[in-house]
Amino acid sequence: MIKTTFRATISDTDLDWIQDYKEEHDLKNNAEVIHHLMKLAEENEKNSKWTKDLSDIRKQQRFTKEQVAILTEMVSPGFKIEVQR
Repeated sequence: MIKTTFRATISDTDLDWIQDYKEEHDLKNNAEVIHHLMKLAEENEKNSKWTKDLSDIRKQQRFTKEQVAILTEMVSPGFKIEVQR
């Protein structure tokens, strides 16, 4: 692993937030903060994908229910099916 220095100019408010965040999550240094935030970002991306997948599944489920309702109506006793020979 190559070590490098990461420098950023931030406001006092942002620095205070980072310090508070480190204390709340028992992180020892800024590198741990960055790794922690990277992990959270990755988890957020996975959750976003799962949410989209669930949304797609729900849309498909609604469509399938509509199709079942149509087919049920078609095979009900009052519906006539004419067979051409």
